[in-house]
Amino acid sequence: MAVTLIQLDQIRKSFDFDDTLNAAAIAGIEGSAVDHLDFLKGMLSQFKRIIHGADAGNWFDDIESAAEPLNDLAARAKLEDKMGLWDRLNLNDFTVPNGQNYAALSGSSKPDKVIAILTTTEGAATAQLAGAIGSHSLTEQAGPNPLEPKNLCQVFSADTGDPILSDGRRVYALLQVGTTATDGNAFADSGADQGQLSFVRPNSDYDDFEACPVTDIEDLEVIYSFSWRQNLNDVPESYFRSNIASADPGAGVTVTLDAAYDGGDFITADAGDIDFRLSDTVSFKVRLGTGNDLFKVTRNETGPAHTVLVGSSVDEFDVDAENSDFAQGMTVDSSDQSINIGKTAAGVIDSASIETRATTGDNEVSAPSGDVQFQTVRETTALPLDDATAGAISGLFGQTFASVSAAIKYAGEQGGADMSLKVTVLGSNYNQGVNIPGAVQDITSYPIDMNTPGTVEQFVFLNGRLLYGGNGTTKNDVYAGDTPASGDIKVDFPKGVKSGDVVISIVLDQ
Repeated sequence: MAVTLIQLDQIRKSFDFDDTLNAAAIAGIEGSAVDHLDFLKGMLSQFKRIIHGADAGNWFDDIESAAEPLNDLAARAKLEDKMGLWDRLNLNDFTVPNGQNYAALSGSSKPDKVIAILTTTEGAATAQLAGAIGSHSLTEQAGPNPLEPKNLCQVFSADTGDPILSDGRRVYALLQVGTTATDGNAFADSGADQGQLSFVRPNSDYDDFEACPVTDIEDLEVIYSFSWRQNLNDVPESYFRSNIASADPGAGVTVTLDAAYDGGDFITADAGDIDFRLSDTVSFKVRLGTGNDLFKVTRNETGPAHTVLVGSSVDEFDVDAENSDFAQGMTVDSSDQSINIGKTAAGVIDSASIETRATTGDNEVSAPSGDVQFQTVRETTALPLDDATAGAISGLFGQTFASVSAAIKYAGEQGGADMSLKVTVLGSNYNQGVNIPGAVQDITSYPIDMNTPGTVEQFVFLNGRLLYGGNGTTKNDVYAGDTPASGDIKVDFPKGVKSGDVVISIVLDQ
């Protein structure tokens, strides 16, 4: 019997486009399918799973990256073509030559990866010099910014594992080869393929690198890590961990002080003191942005002494120690400002003796307006307030005085006299026995009572001649007037006194 084959264009299309079979149903479709429709459902469900996985969707939905077929997506996912830079630590230490800030690498100190000048070459990222190796250079293999060139190497002390600092800034190095070096060659011990490290530090603006001064790197024993370019597919699994190239081999993880401060802004001392130990002649410094010392502690075992320096820009210096010894003197108030001692309490200066001097002019002790001020006037010998013969001021004259002024007042009242001299040109005539008021003589501040001798004494001169004074019973030339307490007087001679006569009154207050 003849067999008639049905062509595909004779088969009617499916009326069921079910694409909801799960993975297990799809896997068993060959055995479970009854007809071609069952098999078609299995294929559509698999298409849907390729596009959406187990999520909701349809077998006919567009792929999200429709512009990129699976071949392109596969190429994008190919790790062999993707490069990354990794730190690779060389633990073989070497000494930087005296008088130099570059170092030629040879033997075990050179990188154990090939020269990678091109960014497509796997190996140690290296910059190519304009000439032969042997001189410091800032030549870089450009990176994302001036402080991250691709040929940048981290540098550590071989003795402690700590970063090396220059003027407070971390020291790095640039890995370089000669101008005729061959990309992909192994590093050599000489010639153009030999590598060198040019030591650098960030500049003061932290926006680029500058050469590290020779004196800050010469003779130091160092280790370093270089940037190793490798495709992602072949990178060892350990390189996805933080590695020792950015750690302190002797004391756990460490970063630059600047990075640590940016990360936390403070240090918490939980169980012990924060312990900084300085080698001899080494200083601990806190500096301004300009580089000037703000605070510096220096150890000096050989002398003259260990020192603590506080920068001149400091406005306040607080020391709670029992004794602060400024052996070479101290300058205070150089800009003519107040000096406060015991500002919030009683200021006490306690010493066996205190001597104040003035380098020029007179010595002066003064206080605000209204208080006492002392100033010498060319006094060349010491003038003590008390002495052994006279005794203390407070006990003079067999009295008890509360102040120096009280003692002086007492001495004046008892053994001295207050004297006032007044000169008056009379403007009127005053006949014998006519009252001459004290106000005319301008002596009202010293009231005269000639009727009570011994209280106030007055000497009266008329035109240069001393008049003979009288009292209540004997008038003589001059005697008390109508109001003796106000200083009034009268004259007892026939002519009296005339306008224009000059009267001089000297009053003694006993």
